Amino acid sequence: MKVTLPIPHSQGQQDILDALDTHQFVTLLCGRRYGKSTIAIIWLLKGILAGEECAFIAPSLDYAREFFDEITQILPPDLIELNRSYYTIKVPATGGKLKCFSGDSTAIENVRGKHYHRVVIDESANIPNLGYVWKSIIVYVIGDYNGKVLFCSTPRGKDFFYTLCQKNNKNWKNFHRTTYDNPLLSQEMLAIMKEESGDNHTEEMLAVAGENVNAIVRLEVIERNTIKEYSNKPTVIYSADIASKSDNTSIIGLDEDGTMTYHHYFQDSWLTTLDTLKALPNNVLKVIDASGGQGALALELLQESNFNWIGFEFTGESKPKLMMELKHALERDTLKFDEIVAKELSVFNVSINANTKRLKYEAMSGMHDDSVCSLAMANKFLSEGKAMHGSNGNPLAKYGW
Repeated sequence: MKVTLPIPHSQGQQDILDALDTHQFVTLLCGRRYGKSTIAIIWLLKGILAGEECAFIAPSLDYAREFFDEITQILPPDLIELNRSYYTIKVPATGGKLKCFSGDSTAIENVRGKHYHRVVIDESANIPNLGYVWKSIIVYVIGDYNGKVLFCSTPRGKDFFYTLCQKNNKNWKNFHRTTYDNPLLSQEMLAIMKEESGDNHTEEMLAVAGENVNAIVRLEVIERNTIKEYSNKPTVIYSADIASKSDNTSIIGLDEDGTMTYHHYFQDSWLTTLDTLKALPNNVLKVIDASGGQGALALELLQESNFNWIGFEFTGESKPKLMMELKHALERDTLKFDEIVAKELSVFNVSINANTKRLKYEAMSGMHDDSVCSLAMANKFLSEGKAMHGSNGNPLAKYGW
């Protein structure tokens, strides 16, 4: 059986293929036209010719179909069995199989229950809810075979794909390649692409993740209000966003100027989290997310031991107003926060809900917003916290008593 595989256009491509032999997870952050599809084709073909189960996942069915057609052009017809309805290629002589999937939010569920040696997630930054796809689906379908995954994409801001590209441990290997690293592109064409891409050149060709254009505030606002050391002035307000199954608890303290004095960001058991909240100073106003059963129960238990706890419920009406208040405070530079909050703010998006036509505030796919929500609550009740602090902890100070 002889199959002629595509040839890597450079040592840069070969280095990525070599890393896939030695590492379980590889990320490729690359510019347009670098040749990531060639890498995917070579790697997946080697897999099915060796008798392995392989999967290719693309943002859309059209994209997956194009990849399927490209691979079928390489393999001899008498070597393979094709199912064009399910985009499946089988190699009977080895038992290898490649299945091409759409990564849209509905079709991606079809990957569940499968078992793969090799998975490619192409244009990873464009896969809807990539964090969910990785954490809830892909990491399990490679379990039986101790499989490997290649994530490759041009960046789209500092999203979940970008965070994967920053991983640094023995299982992960990360690569950065630009459009200019493709020796098959002429200098004349590269010059035209640069000129015509304009402001997109940095992200599209240099593969440098840019500012998230949908973020609640501009990156320059976040950067100028990020602090390296907490204020040592008295805390006048604490706020707490309690962890759900996959989130973190974020407890934030602010001084009278809106500068962070305290930040505890952690995951722990329910009882330990409750004890941590109970240990906060009694004479300072404290607000907690009281949405849902867990939040309401926490508020009730905390109020039994300390009357200076109040609750805030996130609803379809209250959350947009709360976040708009936060946005205005950030743009006026009245809040100062640490790197954890800064990172969450940079991936905290504002969009229009297609059904309700209302503004929707949420973290990018796979990212967290616990500290953003906690800061927003602290900002909302900061004036009440200052009034209470000025009256030695009198909870009725806001009413002038």
